[in-house]
Amino acid sequence: MVRRKVPKGTNFDDKTDEEIEKIESWINGYPRRIHGYRSAGELFKEELEKLA
Repeated sequence: MVRRKVPKGTNFDDKTDEEIEKIESWINGYPRRIHGYRSAGELFKEELEKLA
């Protein structure tokens, strides 16, 4: 999924922390069929609530 935002061959040393955080946020918020069209972030929050 990273390659949807960052072309192959891109040097990540040149990316700022802010750019990396935006990509991470996009990936974690992207709904996926494998998760029943829920995002990884939603599933993570559900699991944390079960532990509390």
